[in-house]
Amino acid sequence: QEQMFQLVGAPLVENCLSGFNSSVFAYGQTGSGKTYTMWGPANGLLKEHLSGDQRGLTPRVFERLFARIKEEQVKHAERQLNYQCRCSLLEIYNEQITDLLDPSQKNLMIREDVKSGVYVENLTEEYVNNLGDVSQLLIKGLGNRRTGATSVNAESSRSHCVFTCVVESRCKNVADGLSSFKTSRINLVDLAGSERQKLTGAAGERLKEAGNINRSLSQLGNLINILAEISQTGKPRHIPYRG
Repeated sequence: QEQMFQLVGAPLVENCLSGFNSSVFAYGQTGSGKTYTMWGPANGLLKEHLSGDQRGLTPRVFERLFARIKEEQVKHAERQLNYQCRCSLLEIYNEQITDLLDPSQKNLMIREDVKSGVYVENLTEEYVNNLGDVSQLLIKGLGNRRTGATSVNAESSRSHCVFTCVVESRCKNVADGLSSFKTSRINLVDLAGSERQKLTGAAGERLKEAGNINRSLSQLGNLINILAEISQTGKPRHIPYRG
């Protein structure tokens, strides 16, 4: 877990504080350890376990984020540097979006505008000030996530789960007194596991779930491959964000 954090999580925090959006996807076969990697072991988000060696990538990221925010505020105290962080948690199940912090909000819509970019309409956002606040949100939200048993995994995640933190900073320029504003976001995504239906014994509702999971993972993989190709070759291509 520590190696994964140093490889992926620590650079993500620095990118965020520099004003860049960053995302981490846990992608793989069902039962391969994606949820464990992202959140840690069962009960790992409880206060008494947040400093354990097996804690997941997410608590490590936010432990570092809040520590770095304090460092930056002390370093730039004369500029009145101030940060605000707000978080949301959603799941995508059978192609529908549910707010995990308020499960009564179902079938939410994706919108886009010039100011906010792409966002989920009516999605709950809550302000957080420390790792304890984040862990309480995750405990609340992940308890509402859909899981189910297959022949491969007794507690298989049946939905894609997206935890987003928007980090906003404001400071004043000492020379002219003008304020500047910077915003970035961290997306931590625990994807549902890819499955071979013959191995999982899926039938009925499980079969429908598996079909939607595999189709969406295939589209995501195709999208990432195209983005990587554009980055490497510089050649323009249509990017199929909408599948």
